[in-house]
Amino acid sequence: MKMEILLVTLHLVVFAAAELTFIKDTYQNPNSKEPFRHMIKDKATGLIYVAGVNRIIQLNENFTVLQSISTGPRLDDINCFPHELNLCKTKKMTDSYSKALMIDDRGKRLIACSSLFQGSCKKYHLSDITKFDNDSSKNKYVVANNATASTVAFIAPGPAEDGKLAQPNVMYVGTTYTTSGYKFIRDDIPAFCTRNINTLDIAYKGDFVKSSKFVEGTHRHTFLVNYIYGFSSDSFSYMATVQRKSTSSEKYISKLIRVCQNDERLYSYTEVELVCKHNGAKYNLLQAARIAKPGKLLAEALDITMSKDVLFATFSIGKAHSTEALNDTAVCIYQLETIKSKFTENVQNCFNGSGRIGPDHIVDRTQCQKAEGFIEQITLDYCRELDFNYPIDGEHPIIASAALTLKTKVSAITVAVTHDYTIAFIGTQNGHILKVAIESQELAHMYEDLVIENGARIHEDMVFDMAEKYLFTITDKKIYKLALQDCSQYKSCGECRGANDPFCGWCSLEDKCSVREQCESNESELRWLGYKGATCTNITSVYPDKLQKNNKVSRTTSLTLNISNLPTYKPLNVVCQFSGYNTVLSTKANRTSSNTMTCETPLPNQLPSFPVGADHIIMKLSVVIDKRLFVSTNFTFFDCEVHSDDACYKCSLSKFNCTWCIKNHMCTYYPLQDCSETDEFVAALNSGGFLHKHTVGPEKCPRISKGHPEILVPSGNYKKVVLFAHNLRAFQYPIYCYFSIGSGRTVTARLISHTESEKIVECENTEFSYIENTQTWNVPFKITWGSKDLNKPFDNPGNVQVKMYKCEMMGNNCGSCLIIPTDYNCGWCDSRCSIQGDCRDSIWLHSSSTCPNPKIISINPVSGPKNGGTELTIIGENLGRTYADIVSYVDVAGISCSPLRDKYQPPSRIVCETGEYFEAFQQRGPVRVTVNGQYLAESKQIFSYVTPNITSLSPTQGAMSGGTEITITGQSMNAGTNISVSIDNIPCTLIKKTRDNVICATQASNKTKIENLTMTFDLQTIKSPLKFTYMEDPVISNAKPLKTIKSGGMPVNVTGQRLHIIQNPRIVFWGDNKETFEGDCYKGSTVQEMTCWTPYVAINFTHRRKRSEEQEKTPSIVLEYGFMLDNVKAYQKFGNITVYPDPEFEAFSPSTKIFSGGRTNDFLTIGGKYLTDTGFVHNQVKVQIGKGECEVKSIQFLLSCKPPKNQPTALGGGQYPEVIISVGKNLTVTLGNLKYGENEIGLPTMYIILISAGGGLLLLVVIMVLCLYRVKSKKNDSMMKKMQNQMDNLELKVAKECKEAFAELQTDMTELTNDLYGQVSIPFWNYQTYCMRVLFPQDNTVDHPVIKDLEVDYNRRDSVEKGLALFSQLIGNKTFLLTFIRTLETHKNFSMKDKVNVASLISVALQTKMEYSTE
Repeated sequence: MKMEILLVTLHLVVFAAAELTFIKDTYQNPNSKEPFRHMIKDKATGLIYVAGVNRIIQLNENFTVLQSISTGPRLDDINCFPHELNLCKTKKMTDSYSKALMIDDRGKRLIACSSLFQGSCKKYHLSDITKFDNDSSKNKYVVANNATASTVAFIAPGPAEDGKLAQPNVMYVGTTYTTSGYKFIRDDIPAFCTRNINTLDIAYKGDFVKSSKFVEGTHRHTFLVNYIYGFSSDSFSYMATVQRKSTSSEKYISKLIRVCQNDERLYSYTEVELVCKHNGAKYNLLQAARIAKPGKLLAEALDITMSKDVLFATFSIGKAHSTEALNDTAVCIYQLETIKSKFTENVQNCFNGSGRIGPDHIVDRTQCQKAEGFIEQITLDYCRELDFNYPIDGEHPIIASAALTLKTKVSAITVAVTHDYTIAFIGTQNGHILKVAIESQELAHMYEDLVIENGARIHEDMVFDMAEKYLFTITDKKIYKLALQDCSQYKSCGECRGANDPFCGWCSLEDKCSVREQCESNESELRWLGYKGATCTNITSVYPDKLQKNNKVSRTTSLTLNISNLPTYKPLNVVCQFSGYNTVLSTKANRTSSNTMTCETPLPNQLPSFPVGADHIIMKLSVVIDKRLFVSTNFTFFDCEVHSDDACYKCSLSKFNCTWCIKNHMCTYYPLQDCSETDEFVAALNSGGFLHKHTVGPEKCPRISKGHPEILVPSGNYKKVVLFAHNLRAFQYPIYCYFSIGSGRTVTARLISHTESEKIVECENTEFSYIENTQTWNVPFKITWGSKDLNKPFDNPGNVQVKMYKCEMMGNNCGSCLIIPTDYNCGWCDSRCSIQGDCRDSIWLHSSSTCPNPKIISINPVSGPKNGGTELTIIGENLGRTYADIVSYVDVAGISCSPLRDKYQPPSRIVCETGEYFEAFQQRGPVRVTVNGQYLAESKQIFSYVTPNITSLSPTQGAMSGGTEITITGQSMNAGTNISVSIDNIPCTLIKKTRDNVICATQASNKTKIENLTMTFDLQTIKSPLKFTYMEDPVISNAKPLKTIKSGGMPVNVTGQRLHIIQNPRIVFWGDNKETFEGDCYKGSTVQEMTCWTPYVAINFTHRRKRSEEQEKTPSIVLEYGFMLDNVKAYQKFGNITVYPDPEFEAFSPSTKIFSGGRTNDFLTIGGKYLTDTGFVHNQVKVQIGKGECEVKSIQFLLSCKPPKNQPTALGGGQYPEVIISVGKNLTVTLGNLKYGENEIGLPTMYIILISAGGGLLLLVVIMVLCLYRVKSKKNDSMMKKMQNQMDNLELKVAKECKEAFAELQTDMTELTNDLYGQVSIPFWNYQTYCMRVLFPQDNTVDHPVIKDLEVDYNRRDSVEKGLALFSQLIGNKTFLLTFIRTLETHKNFSMKDKVNVASLISVALQTKMEYSTE
């Protein structure tokens, strides 16, 4: 439990920290009851428009609200035309649900479509959304007119007008058919169409053909097409849908609809199945999709250019014959070129006579007609011209294999490209954003899972900001501004590259994780390390790998660093940095090769002090380039001299190359320098290279020891401390003993010969005492040699100490005093514990004596079986010192009780086993202990020998799997200490025991049987005639109904066999996070029945669309359920149950509602949400009106019930009765009060409708005249724009050719300065490398003696350096130099190679005086 709390706490802390980094800003829905639905960004201005229920909001990228307008509720009637609403008598305030949101870039309009007015659209001004076009378009019904039916709409080019090349934009709309309102109104809305973007009319209306497609009338109510996504690519427009495979099939598939953008009659309308597969499984339900351009690496993997479109789509496996998705999602990737090819293939097949027209929900499926000689004209970009063979239902699907699978439900996807990588951001139905790196068509990996709003659906509209640094996502309640990356959270190269985030890479010279653009000179090799490619820069080795801190010499040491993947860099300020222990030291650094650098160490006096007791420090050695930490490793400085105070033992145990000088009493790294050759040395176990005579290891150290690490001395006494001394040298004298008592005491010691290698040291008699009231007091001491001032202690590896003690503080009674270890020599003196010398006037009892006053304080238990065997615990004082003191001297009611040796705790606790009771003894009596046969103690409590008696057993039967809790009733059921229950040798686990009953739980049996009950009380076994029956486990065969509401309280009727044998049946629901919700079950009237009541389920619901209907579809969650049947495990997970949200009933407004139909048998109608397709039926709903009942007649979108004829009396004594609705056992809702009133008479509307129809017809004629005029003027404007575009294109082409020709004549002058910016340039060697290659071309330039440190013995270094300095002065003398050269040349063995070497060496020595080379 503690671990779970820790994990949850850790998760919350991590989540809270993460939230501060990737969630940059949020905008809260001002009305949580009116959820957000759509979001779109104006690409020109970056402004964001959000539409939801009853509102449109204009925001900037910082979530500042610029404008906000109300779109509802409005007076509406789903049975009326929008333009006739003023004539409708039944209109009411109706919410506006956003159905589509688009931006018309050319017209500068925001087109918002909602469910109001039969699904109409309004065109708002982008610059001021409080203004809109008040034209005839607002009365066009375009989209679905309820909250849940799907609608997809987008703007793309449409057919060119006659004689023109330019294609005007049109609106492509896909809408699910609804039955809300009059059928003849909804029948007028196409399933798919193109609409004029200005008038919102169908874009083309011929005499017989329109730019629209309808679901055939007989299938409209049953064949519902769910539109998911729409897009355009090249010269085609597409719609992605989920629908049944055919009108006769119950199987759901995903499809792509395609039309040619230049096809005004939609002859090109074609449907092809879209398939996503993984490991043979077909993911049939499209959940979300997005068209985007690929990054470089993905384009290469797909063998396309980066300018080509790619469709990224997510699919789920659906339940059988349902659009409800399971938690199993696949991500599939489709090239648009492949999609076009597959559409072209299906069109060619049809015109070849092998395909079929269709699909059958639009037209009857018939064989395609073969068109001779026409197939060759059908290419990838073919746009239909023939008026036959349309529409086409493609038989060859578009298939892709999944690149990634996810165990969640997806609701949105969008795609970004960074550098060469392609990243998908996937929104889920439970509020997460998944970041996925896409490598190829069949390979992707998720690298981050962000919790945005737990349990909330991420809507499909996700947009990027203008700079493409942030992602905007939307849920019902909030809009989120999310950082695409948070590279700064990764603090090392390994973390940065290990995150596998394509946005992030390690900027090596700046020592940070960043996006590529934030890394200086990121194009240079190894400067920016992405998540793929080169490994991190690392220091692979340092020579030497550790260094002695030499405080006696003030000089530095050169370290050689081998660095892998060391990037090139322009000359910068490069230093080595040693940091740690609140110290930062910078030293000189030099790059000697492509992967090698040298560093100078700090001066010894600059290094930080070593921690107390430590012989080394580990500092962080870093290469710092231009004040930025580049790469680091650990480097050790050690100091052997630290052990000089610790003496030989620790010095020789050091892991470094340390040596102990015995005479000089010091630990050193330089023994011959710091000591003398005549000293005696003990080298460390890890030493190497020390050639002088020495011994090795701590066992050769001079040291003291004693058999026992403590020398015991009673406080206030004198004592001569005696020790053993090992490996003492002859020169180690005189010897002293120092005791740390008070301010310290030093006494002389004498040495007594014992063996050749071992002596005895005896310290002078010393007084030891302390005043503190503690049991003991440790006295550190040391044995030293030499003069008192030098203080050279012998090693004391065993940490031998003098331990002073006070007996009176160690034992507070006689018994506790006498059990003190004999080494302390404590005994009992009258009323206190002391040593014998302090007990003068009383008798002193030594440790082997017996205390005279034993006492028993308590016994447990106070009863046991007559057969004995009870472990009786006796608590008291002075109950013996050893086991022998009491082993034969304990009895209970006169019967011997045998003490248990392993449980005896002298002098206060005895555990003995009672003997068998005989009639000659008393049945009750005290417990007596006689210590050592001399001193008697008797208990005040009485122990009783009893005979337990079993009288009843309940229940008498249970399941073979066990778990049945049996209650055994009788007398003396708690007798003894060890009680066990068994049924035919099968243990029954003891749960509780009292004097009158025992409760135990049966364990599993491997067969059914009827057996006697047996109980054991210590050594007494009682076999009862009572029997227990092991029956076959119960069987559950069925449970229904399998639906409930969140509050629970719904009955689940369970049938099976032998259900009556289960004591505590429970129904259990299993949540997604392994949490459980349990409800009670009750046995039925027969053994085959049981009723369980569903529990309250603490879950959040996500709205999902199964199919489009006239009312809001009730969300649901499917959970596993099962039964807890004692120990029966078979039914813990039995199946799935659907949980729906609690129904919501509309409260009366005002709180007292007037009901006028009491005497006319009218019904009371109550509105609400989640009343259809939910977790209850109408007979589980009870409507109470005061003390009367409203008989529920139906629940179908509304709750209808028949109230009593007369107004019932109020329950609370008020004027009007309360209306209370109960759903199941757990949910009760009070709506208000009900007042019976007079009838209201409704007015007929038929005449009003007829008049409105006539007015509408007249208005339509006027609109047609205006449209003809507008079309004529638009043709003239289009011609002028076309001519202007042609002139502009010609001018741009000429300018481009001139610019390219001029660029070819230019000379690139940047090559000489490219190296200043880390770019590729003319290569140059650095000065040192150039000189070495010119002067010593045949030698290894890395290890050449000229550039290496002087390698001579340490003792000779000073003299050699002085000689070289003098020789350098002579070389600078022109006379000496000429004489030196001529002398060499006269030598007969001075070869040409020798001449070259000498000349090169002289050139190096005289590089600052090169004028000599010209003389």
